[in-house]
Amino acid sequence: MRAGFLGLGAAIVLICGAAGANAQDQPKSGQDQGIVVTGRREVSPQVVDRYVRQISSSVDGQLTRFREAVCPAVVGFVDQFNALIVQRIRSVAADAGVKVAGPDCRANLVLVIAADADALVKTLRKTRPGIFAGVDDAALHRAFEDGPVHVWNSTEILNEDGQGQTGGTLYVKSASIIELPTQQAIVGSMVVIDRKAALGKTLTQIADYTAMRALAGARPPKQGVDADTILTLFDPQVAAPSRATMIDQSYLEGLYASRATARDTRAKGLISSRILKNAKERPNTP
Repeated sequence: MRAGFLGLGAAIVLICGAAGANAQDQPKSGQDQGIVVTGRREVSPQVVDRYVRQISSSVDGQLTRFREAVCPAVVGFVDQFNALIVQRIRSVAADAGVKVAGPDCRANLVLVIAADADALVKTLRKTRPGIFAGVDDAALHRAFEDGPVHVWNSTEILNEDGQGQTGGTLYVKSASIIELPTQQAIVGSMVVIDRKAALGKTLTQIADYTAMRALAGARPPKQGVDADTILTLFDPQVAAPSRATMIDQSYLEGLYASRATARDTRAKGLISSRILKNAKERPNTP
C-alpha cells in the first residue's frame, strides 16, 4: 500500500507533464506571514460542534492523521511559487504539532495545480491506480467526482504502538472500551486543484486549504456553516478568509494532540474543547 501510493518519484514526473507545470496563469503571490487569524463570527459550543462534525471524516471509527513526518511537494506553478506553498504548508503543520520532515525528504503530501483537474484524475485512475490504494471507499467516490478540487488520503491500519502488519497479521496488545487497539495512519495525501479555480486565490489560501484537506482529511463544510474556515475557499457562495482561521488551526492542534487510538467520537470532543479553549485565549481580530 505504502509503495503503491508513494511511488511518487515517477508519478510526479507524470503529473508535471499532465498538469502543465510552470503555467503562465498564476495566483496572487501575496504571502501573509501570520499563521492564524481568528474568525469574525461567534465561536459558541454549538457552532464548534457543528463545524467539527461537518469537516471530520473517519475511517473505521477513527479520525486519520499522519504518523510519519510530513513532506509536502507542489507542482503546477513556477518553482518560486511552488516553494512558497511548500514552506507555508510546513509552517501550518509545525504550528499544529505535526512532525515535519527535512528538506531532502520523500514527498508524501502532494499538491498538483492541473490544467484540467477532472481529466488528470481520470488519467491517474487508469495509468496509476496504485496511487489510490488504501483510500476509504467513501473518500474514493468523492475523489472521482467532477469538480475543481480532488482530494484523497491513503491510510493504513497500525497497532497501538504504530506498527504495521507482520506476515499479513496485525498484532495488538491492548483492549479497551474507550480506545481501539489500532490507529488509522495517513501514509500519503494527494490534492489536485484545477488551475482556473486557483486563479484569484493567494498562495497562502491555497497552501492553508491544502494543509487542512491533507493533514486532517478534512472536508469542506456544507453550505450555511456558521464558522469561518479556509475550507470554504472554493465555495462560490461564501467569502473565504485570507488564510487558516483560529478554528482551522485549532482543529489541527486538537487532532494531533489527541491519541491516535481514540474513537472518532472522543477525538471530536477533544478537538471541540481545544477550539473553545483557544477562542477564549486568543482575542478576536478582524
